[in-house]
Amino acid sequence: MTILAQEPWTWTLYADGDRRILSVMTGGHGMWELALELTTDEIAAYDASGIAGLDALVKGIQRTPDVYMPRRVATPSP
Repeated sequence: MTILAQEPWTWTLYADGDRRILSVMTGGHGMWELALELTTDEIAAYDASGIAGLDALVKGIQRTPDVYMPRRVATPSP
């Protein structure tokens, strides 16, 4: 597992073979981490535009984490 990109205390993008795991810090006073595996479309957006291609996803996770809970995976260990 390697870190592809990161904005400390906001999000981290990991590579695990062909898999891409995006871990986003969310919450208000009680911060917590939500990690999810990127879909092929999300990977393509990242490949085309860098983290800007995932900006809407990061903001969505931060604003409405409950929507993304069904996609939750274990937080990776680099």
